[in-house]
Amino acid sequence: MLKIGNISLGRNTKRYTHDMSADNNTTMGFGFFQPLYTQLMFKGDKISLSMRQLVRLAPMPVPTFGRMKVLNHAVFVPISDVYPAFDAMLAKVNVHTSTKTYIPTELPKVTNSLLCAHLCSWHGIMASWVLDATNYALTREELTDATAATRSAELFNSADCDIADMTTWTTNGGQQFDNTLEIDGCDFVFYSPTIKRVIGFKMSTEGKKVYSLLRGLGYSLEMANNNYVSAVPLLSFYKAWFDNYAPKRNLTWSNTTAYELINVMYDNNITSLNLLFGSSSYSRVGFKFLKSLADCYYSESPDYYSAQTRMPLSNGDVSDNTLSAPYYNPDGSSTNDELIMQSVNNATDPKKLGNPYIKPNTAITLPLLHSLQRLSRFVAKDSVIGQRVSTWLRVHFGSDVSNDFFKDSYDIKKIETNCSVNDVYSTADTATTDSGEYLGAYAGKGLGFAEDKVQYDAPVPGYFIIMSCVVPRTSYYQGDDPALYGLTRYTLPTPDFDALGLELTPFSCMVDNNGINVSSSVDPNNKLTAKSFGYMPRYSGFKVKKDIVNGDMVRPSTIDSYSAYHLDKMLLKHQFLTKEVDGNLKCILNVNDIPQADIDTWSYPTKRIWLGNFNRIFYNAGNTASFDHMVGDEHIFEKALDVIDDNFIVQSVFDVRLTNQLKPIKDSYDTFEEETDNTDINVRTE
Repeated sequence: MLKIGNISLGRNTKRYTHDMSADNNTTMGFGFFQPLYTQLMFKGDKISLSMRQLVRLAPMPVPTFGRMKVLNHAVFVPISDVYPAFDAMLAKVNVHTSTKTYIPTELPKVTNSLLCAHLCSWHGIMASWVLDATNYALTREELTDATAATRSAELFNSADCDIADMTTWTTNGGQQFDNTLEIDGCDFVFYSPTIKRVIGFKMSTEGKKVYSLLRGLGYSLEMANNNYVSAVPLLSFYKAWFDNYAPKRNLTWSNTTAYELINVMYDNNITSLNLLFGSSSYSRVGFKFLKSLADCYYSESPDYYSAQTRMPLSNGDVSDNTLSAPYYNPDGSSTNDELIMQSVNNATDPKKLGNPYIKPNTAITLPLLHSLQRLSRFVAKDSVIGQRVSTWLRVHFGSDVSNDFFKDSYDIKKIETNCSVNDVYSTADTATTDSGEYLGAYAGKGLGFAEDKVQYDAPVPGYFIIMSCVVPRTSYYQGDDPALYGLTRYTLPTPDFDALGLELTPFSCMVDNNGINVSSSVDPNNKLTAKSFGYMPRYSGFKVKKDIVNGDMVRPSTIDSYSAYHLDKMLLKHQFLTKEVDGNLKCILNVNDIPQADIDTWSYPTKRIWLGNFNRIFYNAGNTASFDHMVGDEHIFEKALDVIDDNFIVQSVFDVRLTNQLKPIKDSYDTFEEETDNTDINVRTE
């Protein structure tokens, strides 16, 4: 017998435990996710994490009834999900794409200088001072839209920043600036002898959130640091958020800017995000991804508002618009006659959009009606599922996703820290005519504490991430009670007709003008009669209940005094604001065009100011009336005083043990001979 058996290859199975404990001290606002803890893991690595979390709330003028929590979500994102060439890089094998063949050698990378430049140029409020080289005196430079953009470009082109082309940094409508911003109020300050100026940037409200996101992932955000560091944590965090919190009725992973970036890097063997900001054919790809980081908000499960659709069946696949009825001709040949159709482009009757119907001049038979019913159900399922491929396969085929491209990240565990608000009473009468408090006056004090444990074994190389945000427990109270619209035998709920098709929801059930009515010439949407919000299954309005805000809490003349007592969404369609101009009090009408049904708009409770300024429960409520916050704005221009500090102070203590194949540091000094040494002695390094 000359056969040779399997050849034995050496393989390391020994495991060591490392103490990876860390504290995270941060501040948060409502609704935006930031990473609290990240850990790179390889296949077989095991993490055991114990978390204690303490939350303190900023001072409140009243003890609010509002409820809120800090949501901590542990997820695991495989590296191959955000860099498909990862396995080929480790194995050093060729990758074949539509454009080239290559052997990948490194992970996606980025410099801190680029991240810093992005923050300052897109999310920064700018101020500039001219520096006198003789006496080092600073003289404020009065900026305009044109000079602000010019100064920003001059600064980053002259700084130690590895960016090829600064045209990327032009924001929509010009650079944000504030000629009253002081240098000690800036978050980033730069001095450039080339342009003889000191330029400062203060993070905008949006910029503060992205800043916390990047710092939480470990980036130092130093302009002078051009060392390349991994961009994988950044991509992994975005995918973790997208898989768990991005509404997917109209959006898939392949439609995101992150996927566009991943695809460009994979197809063209580009690993540096810095190269994707230049004037090449792939310019601005990296910029669009970094800009999308500002979208990482918490989204609620569908409710009566966000579940509504503008069309009856808005997400049936257009490719399924017909159902052919095959049969054989007398001569044996086969043909298809499209007897049942789905009206996807019926502009004359929008109500029919997406609705399967029987082709005109067709003899209606019982099998044809059954076919119509089945197609209607098929399209209705797709309308509910939206663009979630994994859910579609489970519903229609009972199978799981086989292609990694469509798989979601691993959902590990959610840990919630509920925050409670107590009364604080004044024990002394300090009230005067214009200040102080009466004896017995009260305010609010908030606190939250929780602890929990997480254990996870990594199935593949990837990032373990705990992302966190503050979530208000909120609902709606505006508009009519939907049950009031049950007036006839068919609009009153009848079991025989329950859930039979979809019905239009009156706009007046969802929104009101909060007591301020203006001419239709001022607000074309002022009139609420004969206007619909969206489609829901028949009689849905009898199956939901709104909150009730009543008394002085809702009357326009007193609503401001009591709005801090609750955290319901305040849809302020019309607002009369007062502003002092040249010593005179001016009245300004602010009109918010509240949109109709759209899951991408209504799913985010804290993303848009017109859904309610939840900071109203704090003394530090912000001055949201001083800048434009109309529906649809992509970029909000603020002054430095408009940016408020976060109202939640959060400390998270992580006691972590990571088990993997790497030796502990104490065994990494090549001082132990495994063949001869059978014990060890510990000494302190000098």
